[in-house]
Amino acid sequence: MRLKRLIFAGALSFASSLPAQVMITTGGSGAAGDAFMTFSQDVTFDVIGNTSQFFFVIDEAVVPSDGIQTFLTTAGLQYDINGGTLRTIANWVDNVGDTIGLVTASDAYLYLTPSGSITAGDTVTLHAGTLTSTTTIAGFTVFPSGSYNMFLSDSSGTIVSGLGTVAVPEPSACAVLMGGVCGLVVWARRKFSTQ
Repeated sequence: MRLKRLIFAGALSFASSLPAQVMITTGGSGAAGDAFMTFSQDVTFDVIGNTSQFFFVIDEAVVPSDGIQTFLTTAGLQYDINGGTLRTIANWVDNVGDTIGLVTASDAYLYLTPSGSITAGDTVTLHAGTLTSTTTIAGFTVFPSGSYNMFLSDSSGTIVSGLGTVAVPEPSACAVLMGGVCGLVVWARRKFSTQ
C-alpha cells in the first residue's frame, strides 16, 4: 500500500511548469497561403508589466532577408488572460524589420488587436494548437521548426513577461516514479518466484 501511495505521489508531481524553450513546428509558405505554426503544449507567461496591447514574441526565429515587416492574417490559435475569454490570434509577423526596444529585427511575433489589457501578476496562456494562414502574401518568411524562447512585449518593445513556460518533468519526480516501478518489479519477482 505504501508503494502505491509513493507511485501516485510521484505521478502527481511528475510535471511542473519551468522556463524552457518552446517547441514550435512550422511549414508551408506565405506565398502559397498554406503557412502554419503548431504548438504541442500550452505556453504560460507570468506578466511583470502593464500594457493595453501586447505581442507574443518568438525570440530569434527569423533571419530577416529583406528587412521588410510582412503580416499574415491567421486563424486557429487561441490564448486567454487569467483563464478568461478565449481570444484568437489574428496576425503573424515574420520579422520586425527594425529593432523596437528589446525586440530585434530577427524576432517573429503574433498578436490580436486589441489583445486585452494585462497587469503585473496576470497570467497569459497560449493554448496548444495550430495557427494557419488565411491569406496569401508573397515574401512572407516562415521560420524553421525548432525550440525557441518566447515572451510578451508591449508596442514599444518593452518586455512585459517572464519567458514562456511549458510543463516539463521534474527530475525528482522522475526518480520517485522510477523507484516505484523498480519496487513493483522486485515485489512481483519475489511473489511469483516463491510459488
